[in-house]
Amino acid sequence: MPFALVNDVELNYRLEGEGAETVVLINGLADDLETWVYQVDALLAAGFRVLRFDNRGIGKSSKPAGPYTTELFAKDAKALVDQLALTNFHLMGVSMGGMIAQEYALAYPQDLKSVTLACTYAAPGPFCSRMFSLWADTAPDSHTLDNVLVSRTVRRDG
Repeated sequence: MPFALVNDVELNYRLEGEGAETVVLINGLADDLETWVYQVDALLAAGFRVLRFDNRGIGKSSKPAGPYTTELFAKDAKALVDQLALTNFHLMGVSMGGMIAQEYALAYPQDLKSVTLACTYAAPGPFCSRMFSLWADTAPDSHTLDNVLVSRTVRRDG
């Protein structure tokens, strides 16, 4: 599997297909690139090129000390698509990946053809924040999960 060195971390990624249009998929909390296995075949069959990757701290990507933010994850995604020379693509994020996709869309709208957000929110409320905390306390891979997600609410006027 290929790796890209971006923002001082190695990101594990997979770029598949030869389509004229690209779909970039961003995973949810603690999901690796295999999360999308059931969608990839359909996207490839529809003629898309598909990029999926492990966020920092997850899967085969580097696991530097945290904390991590959705803004940092978006900067990693931007550095990866730039390194792969991808432009004018469809961006899809699920759960925490949707939060990252929102950060990306606000910071780099010129890169995007479309944005699709699934099962996500703009910022975690008290319930989700508590869930993240409980999960970090009980998860078996404490090295990965000591980098608890820090999110911020973004307001864009206009």
